[in-house]
Amino acid sequence: MEEIFPINITDRAVEMILHTMNQIEMDPKITYLQVGVIGGGCAGWKYNMDFSDSVPNEEWFVKEFGELKVIVDPISAGHLSGTTIKYLDGLQAGFKFENPSAQKNC
Repeated sequence: MEEIFPINITDRAVEMILHTMNQIEMDPKITYLQVGVIGGGCAGWKYNMDFSDSVPNEEWFVKEFGELKVIVDPISAGHLSGTTIKYLDGLQAGFKFENPSAQKNC
C-alpha cells in the first residue's frame, strides 16, 4: 500500500521554491526541501521550510513535485497531515500553510 504524503504544494509554490533555489548559490549536495514543524509560535508549533542535504531514512516521507524533492520527518508529518502550501502574490506575498487540523492560527 502506498503511503499518503502528508502535504500538498501548489504549482505556484513549487515554482517559487525552485526560483529561490536557482537564485541563491547553494551547495550542490542540497537536493531536498525539508518541510516540518518546530517548537515555538503562539500555537506551540511553527512551520519550517529549509533546504537540506540530509538523506531521509525509510521512516521519512519523500515526494517529488516536478523537479522539487520534498522530505517530511515522521513527527512533523503527524502535525502537517492534509496541509497545503501555497504561494500568495501581492502586497503580502509569501508562502502560506493551510492546515485543516490547526486548532489555532496566529
